[in-house]
Amino acid sequence: MSDYSFPAEWKTLPLKATSSSEHHSFIDGDWIEAHHLSNKGIRLIQTGNIGIGKYLDKPNTAKFISTSTFDELGCKKIKGGDILICRLAEPVGRACIIPEQFSEAITSVDCTIFRPNSDILDKSFINHWLSHQQHLKVCEDLAGGSTRQRISRSSLGRVVVPVPQMEEQKAIATILDTLDEAIDAAEAMLAKQEKMKQGLLQDLLTRGVDDNGQLRPHYHERPDLYQQTELGWIPRFWSINLLDEFAVKIQDGTHFSPKTGGGHYLYITSKNIRFGFIDLSNVETIDEAQHIEIYRRCDVKQGDLLLTKDGANTGNAAINTINEPISLLSSVAFIRLDSTKDIALFHLQYLLSQSGQRRLKDLMSGNAITRLTLKKIRNFEVPRPTVTEQKMIADILALADDEINTLRAERNKLLLIKTGLMQDLLTGRRRVTPELIRQVESLSPSAA
Repeated sequence: MSDYSFPAEWKTLPLKATSSSEHHSFIDGDWIEAHHLSNKGIRLIQTGNIGIGKYLDKPNTAKFISTSTFDELGCKKIKGGDILICRLAEPVGRACIIPEQFSEAITSVDCTIFRPNSDILDKSFINHWLSHQQHLKVCEDLAGGSTRQRISRSSLGRVVVPVPQMEEQKAIATILDTLDEAIDAAEAMLAKQEKMKQGLLQDLLTRGVDDNGQLRPHYHERPDLYQQTELGWIPRFWSINLLDEFAVKIQDGTHFSPKTGGGHYLYITSKNIRFGFIDLSNVETIDEAQHIEIYRRCDVKQGDLLLTKDGANTGNAAINTINEPISLLSSVAFIRLDSTKDIALFHLQYLLSQSGQRRLKDLMSGNAITRLTLKKIRNFEVPRPTVTEQKMIADILALADDEINTLRAERNKLLLIKTGLMQDLLTGRRRVTPELIRQVESLSPSAA
């Protein structure tokens, strides 16, 4: 079952083969209930462990059943190298190869165990196909369920997969595997840099820097340089202030829903405020008359701090880098500072720090809806060095952010390359050539 065309020389097969010569194992997982679970024994691989093309290790949520329960239920063993296909969203039909480290495990009834005939299908090739948007779209179209999408085992079994010659399958898989390795290496470097930045942030926001831009000695080394406050130990040269005590203006956006589309003024909502930056990829617009009405009350300007106060992104913050008038929804507030006394980037770094995020979330606790009120924002206490020290701290952290942004851009570039090659190679639109292999190998971490 497929809406897609492939090269004439490629075969196609349903996931559940109908011919004995094709002989793919296509087996449902087991029905495991809560009372079957144990603290140790045989590992249960769950739907949450199945990512798009990769196994997601979640050791803190690992579940098991005892050997006796395994025997009693007559469970089916899976092992490293098996492919698991998830019949639940999101997205339905996603799959991964179980790591070789698993000598034995079981899986739930919402997963299908797929063991392709190695004479017909290369395991890595088919795993990449099962991660392809075309396959996932077919599964989504076949899925049912009013509250949660699920594809039936019979419908999944009819889903068609392409079958090039084995040599081409292996070549395609090698190219995509190489890109995966490069992406994993880039993500590891990015995660390492982000962790280093968090450690630097913790030091800078609790110890600050001296006149030479160097971290002050730790509290245990020089307690005379510090003071105890409601926010913990901070340099004695700093103050603790409510945002409302020094902000020029704190205001949220419109509380009515304007008609979007057709205008030229950007309409910024909580979905556009990410963790440290503004995302305009899905921004909406409004017309001039509505903008003027909103802007009369909420005159957000370039350089203002933007803080999400409602919804799933509550606590996200960014600096407004847009150099034109914009309109805000009530889910976003702006905080305007006097640049001669306070550095917006310093206060952004505090809001995004572990301490700042924890305290913002504490303000939301007990609410039925995730929300920060303007009153709570105005009464939010922050550590406040001198403007000179704020700038030095902000400059140090900006350098760390530049490195993170560079690594993130490199990772995103690799993801785009892989997405494009998956689309082309897995459908036969582009064929493997020695030049393509060389280009992809140059992206490998070992080639750097």
